[in-house]
Amino acid sequence: AYQHFFKGEEFINKLQFKEAEAEFDKAIAIDSNFALAFARKAYAISWSSFDRAREPLGIALRSIDKLPGKERLSILAAKAYFDRNLEEAYKHLEELLKRYPDEKEALFTKGDWLYHHGNLEKAREYFEKVLQLDPNFDRAAQHLIWCYDALGEKKKSLETSKAYLNRTRSGDAFERLFRSYLSSHDYQGAEDVLKEAERVVPGDADIVRGKAELLLLQERYDQAEKECRKLLDPSRTERDHAEGYGCLANLYANTGRFRKAIEAKQTQIDLNSEAGDVGELCNDYGDLAYLNFWGLGDRAQADKALERSLQHLKDSEETPHGLFDTLNLTGRWQEAKLVAQESLWGHRPFTDLSIRANQNRNQGNCAEAVKDFETISKRGHLFDRTYARYLMTDCFLTMKQYDQAISSLQSMHSLAISQTIWEYPKSLYLMASAYDAKGDRNTAKEYYRKFLSIWKDADPDLPELIEAKKRMRS
Repeated sequence: AYQHFFKGEEFINKLQFKEAEAEFDKAIAIDSNFALAFARKAYAISWSSFDRAREPLGIALRSIDKLPGKERLSILAAKAYFDRNLEEAYKHLEELLKRYPDEKEALFTKGDWLYHHGNLEKAREYFEKVLQLDPNFDRAAQHLIWCYDALGEKKKSLETSKAYLNRTRSGDAFERLFRSYLSSHDYQGAEDVLKEAERVVPGDADIVRGKAELLLLQERYDQAEKECRKLLDPSRTERDHAEGYGCLANLYANTGRFRKAIEAKQTQIDLNSEAGDVGELCNDYGDLAYLNFWGLGDRAQADKALERSLQHLKDSEETPHGLFDTLNLTGRWQEAKLVAQESLWGHRPFTDLSIRANQNRNQGNCAEAVKDFETISKRGHLFDRTYARYLMTDCFLTMKQYDQAISSLQSMHSLAISQTIWEYPKSLYLMASAYDAKGDRNTAKEYYRKFLSIWKDADPDLPELIEAKKRMRS
């Protein structure tokens, strides 16, 4: 049982949580009273679902009086955290660290909680301390890189990512270094990482998608589509085929071909359904809803997709970011709050501010909305910071604060991720609109021209496309 337990611990540190869960199950099968195995199984599960982690943690709690003080405090802290009682969770964790100030797992946990609740600077200190104690602590390396990226410390992010990859050669380490190069707009460095990764795992689907993303960033859309289609080769697995259609949906959405994106996303959903891969369907339907509502303005189809997404929520193996974002954008705020509380708490900070900001934006209280968007744009996770700046621009335009709108979009475009999200082309259209409103027709036309070059094959009835062409002719 202990052999399986320690294998589970090894998998946790390698960020392989399903494999870790399987090892803890093997330990439990041998010793059904192995409280620590139940506790660590709960931890492995919690990376995707706090709710599913409650059962094994509850079993561990039954034997808590028999455990040593360190493990007892750790389990009590986890119980409080799963119950969304952050103050109580911190209390138990601080008591543990008071007794065992160099306990790596507790130090990482404190940093992890701080990071996922938006305190990036303090979280960074804990991750740095963990790596000083144990340079092989992969979860701390991963989170420290995220912190550096979020705080704009690109040099440190790159250095830490290189050290992480040199040490582990893991898939996550390749991913972190790839994204660190992207964050620094070093596309050659990112391409070199993909080439090295391909030597280790030739033909891996993640590498193909990485190539497509890199080509997308370079606005080489035809080549990006060819990369996505490599995953549709008949020799590949059904899972790869599903990934390929997801890759195409992303590309089509970026280039304004929303009907093709919806078709590709629906094919991805069908393949995942046929394969019984229900863990992906919640986010797949959330994306489908977003494409229908934000892309085509089709509220009825968006609502249908949202209902299907909500049906799959309880079976989801991934945090339902897409579902939350679409519920929030479409004004279904009570459901968005419920999804945030039940499935995103402890994973994504500032969901409450995001809902309040969107409520104020929709009700015309743009000045209040901007306050919340600004907080998210500075302290949220990378996607949230990018998306908040996009939505904040809409508020500035409504308030006719055109310089602030331009500044907000410039800060959005400074983040490398901005060019890969579906909102990027529309952000160029908003930039053009802001310059147009200021009376700077030359600069406005530059942005209209760039927007139209990306959307050259877009659905012809899109309002932004029609207006941009009209503005270019005037």
